[in-house]
Amino acid sequence: MLRSYLIPPSSHFLDSLTRLYFRDLEEKKYSPLELAFVFPTRRACLYFTRRLIQNKSSESFFLPKIFSWEEFINFCGERLIDFSYKLLTDTGFELLLLRTLKELGLNFKDPEEDVYWTRHYLQVFEELEKEGLTPKDLKIPPEGLPNKAQEFLENLTKVYEHFKARSASLNYLSEAQLLQKITEKLQEADTYKKLKISSFYFCGFAALRKSESNLLKAFVELAKIDNLDTTFVFAWDAEKAEPHPILQRTFKDLGLTAERFTLEAGIESSKKLPSVIISETSDVHEEVELVCSNLKKDVDGLSAESLPEKIALIVPREETLVPLIHALEEVVKEGEHSPLQEINIAQSFPLYHHPINILLLNIIKLQKERVDDKYPVAKYLELLTQPLLKLLFPFLPKLLEALFNILQNKYERVSLDEVEALIGVSEGSFFQAELSKIHDLFFRNWENGDDPVKLAQAIEEVLRLLLPLFPKDDAELIAYLTYLKTEVLPLFLQDELWEGIEDKRYPLYQLRKLLERANYYLSGEPLKGLQILGFLETRLLNFEKAYLLDLNEGVLPPREDFNPLLTDEIRFYFGLPVFTSSLWDYYFLTFLESVDELFITYIGVESEDSANEPSRFIYRLKYEFAKSGQSLAKETPLRSFPKRNFQEGIPVTDEHRELILSYLKKTSLSRSFFETYLRCPAKFYFMYLLKIKEEESEAAFLGRITHKILEELLTPWIKTNDFIDFEEVVQKVDETVENVWEEMRFGEKFDPLSDLMVRMLIKGFLKKYFEALKKQRIKRRVLGIEDSVVADLTMDGYEGLSKVKLYGKCDLRMEEEASGSLNYLILDLKTSPSAGLRPSIFQKFLNIKIDDFKPSQTFSDYQKKLEDWKSLFGSNLNNFQLTFYLWLEKEKRNLINSDYSLIKPTLIKLTLIPKNSKDKPKESLPVEEAKENLGEESLTIKKAELFKINKFSNLLRQMIFHMLTTPYFYFTEKDNECDWCSYYSICLSYRLSQS
Repeated sequence: MLRSYLIPPSSHFLDSLTRLYFRDLEEKKYSPLELAFVFPTRRACLYFTRRLIQNKSSESFFLPKIFSWEEFINFCGERLIDFSYKLLTDTGFELLLLRTLKELGLNFKDPEEDVYWTRHYLQVFEELEKEGLTPKDLKIPPEGLPNKAQEFLENLTKVYEHFKARSASLNYLSEAQLLQKITEKLQEADTYKKLKISSFYFCGFAALRKSESNLLKAFVELAKIDNLDTTFVFAWDAEKAEPHPILQRTFKDLGLTAERFTLEAGIESSKKLPSVIISETSDVHEEVELVCSNLKKDVDGLSAESLPEKIALIVPREETLVPLIHALEEVVKEGEHSPLQEINIAQSFPLYHHPINILLLNIIKLQKERVDDKYPVAKYLELLTQPLLKLLFPFLPKLLEALFNILQNKYERVSLDEVEALIGVSEGSFFQAELSKIHDLFFRNWENGDDPVKLAQAIEEVLRLLLPLFPKDDAELIAYLTYLKTEVLPLFLQDELWEGIEDKRYPLYQLRKLLERANYYLSGEPLKGLQILGFLETRLLNFEKAYLLDLNEGVLPPREDFNPLLTDEIRFYFGLPVFTSSLWDYYFLTFLESVDELFITYIGVESEDSANEPSRFIYRLKYEFAKSGQSLAKETPLRSFPKRNFQEGIPVTDEHRELILSYLKKTSLSRSFFETYLRCPAKFYFMYLLKIKEEESEAAFLGRITHKILEELLTPWIKTNDFIDFEEVVQKVDETVENVWEEMRFGEKFDPLSDLMVRMLIKGFLKKYFEALKKQRIKRRVLGIEDSVVADLTMDGYEGLSKVKLYGKCDLRMEEEASGSLNYLILDLKTSPSAGLRPSIFQKFLNIKIDDFKPSQTFSDYQKKLEDWKSLFGSNLNNFQLTFYLWLEKEKRNLINSDYSLIKPTLIKLTLIPKNSKDKPKESLPVEEAKENLGEESLTIKKAELFKINKFSNLLRQMIFHMLTTPYFYFTEKDNECDWCSYYSICLSYRLSQS
């Protein structure tokens, strides 16, 4: 028997399905053990089981088999396939494909390129297999693809057959291959009987891939010849409209016609759209605070047991989970008996910033810096300052002090044996032995990076020591360990995957990529307490109230990951479906009918650095409401929405002041020393006192690249007294970029496609920049490139300080002849999208008086002083760096007595990343979205007014007094500056622990 039904989502889908099930049991005299329900998600399985139990709570009964799709496939595979097979993670298949490419001579010579392209090759195979298509060679690939991509497409058949044979020889099956094997078995006579199930219910499936629809069609055919009873149940209200195009296509693929499932009289009612409130927020912090504020009212009087049916938080963007969970923790602290103490998270949670993960990544990065047996001293000391090591080894601060005294400024590179010998002489045998243990754990065990098994053992040894530092019931720790044990360690213990991969760099590189992608599902007690779901986990579920966060374009519907081998053109050639949002449209419409109240938040466009757009589904929602004649509410939160009540900052101790004084006496102070303190004193504390190094942002790395190229282009002009021939420079751009790229191995930072695009953009910018200078007939001489300038800043003897040294390194110094006058240029190159100067603020700075700083008794005065100083240079401290360099140049170059008419601190602005990226570290640069922003901006001052810059020294002196007398290292008042800060995780942990 074959049946198919449409059940309105508004009727509570699982309630209706429960009634259908009990009706069938009564009419057809089924045994529950012979029935199976299959759902798209595990969450729907849990809710359906709960429904069945609630329906029969007063009597004993047997549950039918209830599977998620993945569980159903594994069940069928175990029952039907009569040979031993193994499933493998995507990374495992990448290794097998990499081995295939090496055997065919199609691999690169670098792990970064190999892994990048192997991942994209594998996606091509997966897409073809899901549609049941045989790969065919693409003899004329689209223009513009890298050579290796073209070579792969031209040899697609050979590569696929070799890869498939290699996988089969090791008994590995991909998901699509497993589906195909099960389908073939079901088509054999009487094989279906091995399943020992007489009736199947397939619930809520839509938009099936070919391999999936072929499997379900096998059950359709078995039902047609009365071997099995098969029922398909879809979510849609047939009375309101024709089935959605997605459902119509599904019916066609399976050969079905669906009728509306009729409920008992009196149960059905006409359901309007939910009551909806839409709220625009300025950032993720305001968003989660707004949700939590409303949530506290909603859960009042509810129990943790009743919450799963009542309220759900739907979070499509995993990055929102971290601030959301921390905000919920604050809510729980406020209410002792809050039902929110039980939280179940069914969404993938980013674990990159877990302290153990950060430590492992730093260990791996240091191994990459090792040359033979020697480590760079700065990186070696940096690893030893990791917070976890200090917790693990109480004696470490004293040992570190000795190591800094022995190694810093004396050695560039050093071997572990040398360090142990030096510390033995300096501190004795105890510290020598303890340092040797540290070296074994975090250095020597990792030097065998070419041996996957030894890498796995090195991880396990580190975990053995670190785990006692954490609570055993810590949810993030449990999730992180599960990720390591399921996704990472097994891969390195399977020798067969690594055969033929002889390059020693691959195991360590693969481990680094896996740790950078670390994420897993956090969970609490299933179906108890607050449910936090991804959007797809809401399929077939009903809630009285749902909060839908991050309803922004690119989040919902999600933006498809770009694969240069699966463009729309190539998909069309292969016969693959092209990505559209129609499936998400179907999910969104059925979701709307599944909730009674809906609270939607999205992040709006609030500043020049953000580019957030409301999702197209907000406009679809407005259309649906207009069509039905219902009203749609919009709530605008107050921009002064109360933030969590953290203490003002990190209390400053006498020890902290001693560390600052020591730094002031021993080290030359750069502009970043002052700039960091102005931006965020807490960040200053982590960077300069705890000596935790900041991760290099994309903008900083791009700046380093472009600086090096600019230096190579202009160095020949330093030795002459000639004006620059800009035409000659333009002609040398291509060759110089390629030479520098190869020499400095910049390509290792990017995936191959981004590597190509970044080089093209840098070449394009430099050519246009120098061509523009030529067209404007600007005459310039190069005076210096990357010149270091050191000057003394006199102090007033405070705490024994008579003077401090200030240090700067200017990108370029030039002379310029313009309009008959000679000008002096201090040029700085910036690649950050937020870079820019504020000339009007600079002119205001020149004409104000800097009052002497006097230590105050009130904490608020200290914080206000920081804000006052920041305002002198622009909200983003736009002018600070070039003002700092201007003061240094004035002090050392005697510019007042020079022949220059104007002094022009100038910014060369090169933007290679989009404004909304906020310098966020990513696996690859979003170069396909990049925009060039050409030009120069200047802060101009006449030579006769140079004396006005003297006040800058007084300002710097005041900042030093401020940091030596302040009661707190204050937290920044700008939450958007925290979003991608390298110290965000450790800073937030500190704030939460103190609140």
